[in-house]
This record gives sequence, C-alpha cells and structure tokens, in this order.
Amino acid sequence: MSPAPWNGAPVVQGNCDYAENQQWKFTPLGPNDEYSITARHSGKVLDVFGGIFSLGNDVDVQQRDYNGFANQVWHVAELGNRYYSTMAKYSRRSLDIRGLLDR
Repeated sequence: MSPAPWNGAPVVQGNCDYAENQQWKFTPLGPNDEYSITARHSGKVLDVFGGIFSLGNDVDVQQRDYNGFANQVWHVAELGNRYYSTMAKYSRRSLDIRGLLDR
C-alpha cells in the first residue's frame, strides 16, 4: 500500500522503514522555536484537525496543505539528550500517543 498523499490522511505510528512518509522536514517560522512540519512523501504539513477551535486533548493530527493557521504551527523545545517536545502553538497541547493522555 502506498502512503496517502491527500488532505486529511491521519498521522499514526508504524514500523520504521525510513520511507518518505516517515521523513519530516522542520521549517522555521519565526524566532520562537516555531516550525511547520512537512511530510516528505506528500509535501503536506502536520495539522491539528478542527483548526484553532480544537483545544482539548485527544484531537487527531492529520496532514494538510499548508495554510499558515496556528493549528499547523508547532513549538519545538529541546529537552536534552537529543529529545524534543512538540506542541501545537495555539493550544499548547503536545503531540502524544493516543491512550496515554491520562498518565
């Protein structure tokens, strides 16, 4: 099965095979460690589904055409030892693995 190139395709975790749909380009958008994150296979960016009104936990992340809205802007913070956190700019919610929100 080939990677989905369309808007709205979900972003999920999967076995690592270094394919283009598992490669991400971080494009700086400003001086505050803010980036768009683009999938190599499609040229589409990570997008929090529902736009800037999706402020809660457990909201889907998809790929979509870049539009510059805040639900496509990610704050990337270095945590040390080559680890980073990635938060949506507008909601301050972090990328997370579903099912682990209530730890």
